[in-house]
Amino acid sequence: GTAFAITMIMAIVITWQTKYADLEPEVNRSRCLYFSAMHMQGKENKDRNNYSTPSAAFMKECIQPIPEVEACTAFTAADVALVSLADGNNRLKVDAMNTDPEFWKVFSMQFLGGRALTEADRGGDMRSIVICASVARKLFGTTEAIGQQILLNRELSRIIGVVKDVSVTAKDAYAQVWGLYHTDELKVTGWWSYLGGKTIAVLARTPDDFPAIRQGVEKRVKDVNAGLERNAQQCEVLILLLFLINTAEHGIVCTADRIPRSPELYEQVLVFKVGATYIFIFRIAQSEVGCRFSYSYFFFFFNPV
Repeated sequence: GTAFAITMIMAIVITWQTKYADLEPEVNRSRCLYFSAMHMQGKENKDRNNYSTPSAAFMKECIQPIPEVEACTAFTAADVALVSLADGNNRLKVDAMNTDPEFWKVFSMQFLGGRALTEADRGGDMRSIVICASVARKLFGTTEAIGQQILLNRELSRIIGVVKDVSVTAKDAYAQVWGLYHTDELKVTGWWSYLGGKTIAVLARTPDDFPAIRQGVEKRVKDVNAGLERNAQQCEVLILLLFLINTAEHGIVCTADRIPRSPELYEQVLVFKVGATYIFIFRIAQSEVGCRFSYSYFFFFFNPV
């Protein structure tokens, strides 16, 4: 009985560390905040709702300018794609991700050859990609694949980097093929530009910078609101930003499905009004398995004239 209990405890600890500790390639979990959900709502008709995820444009406008942000990246979840040799032979199904050059600063990959994607790789005559070692071996029989051309979803692409395989337990960094999203996704053409199917990982210089980043986002939201008012956009956008905060004292990341629902667990509720913008910040505390968890919900209401 004692041996079984010890085994179960060890299994739980290992599972917890795999998901939440600073482990390669997600070596910066303790310094990262994540934006993962957004909600658009009609100004006149409150029944018109669009639940989505943030965009690269939102990251550029509201996160990148904050001084306490060391790096931030927007990326899609890895999705099934088809790769093959340039002549169409040796087809494989892979998990592919679109991201940006900052991805390689937030996450730490082991390069077996080549390099990471940079801004210089955007807009060329051929798409540049990074692939993992197992895909390189299946396609070419070796990891020496730098400069080789393959078809990625029938688009001719050039391999510029080969990395060590990433474990599926690294849910944010995991993929088998990485490419860059188009620069058009960084442009703001209206309120709809802030929705874009991305998860945003924000690397703070230190965990102590989390409050300053929150304040910086609030400031940027105010600026966005003012811009929407100047453009007389007839809409109301509600942005729900979920921060997964790694508490400094315990080094624990809290996931959305573990957020307590009981009202008595709300430790603090702050409401700010900046012009026509209401910002609600919910601070939640709960004691489980001897640890203290912290969550922050940010609700930004854009109310243009």
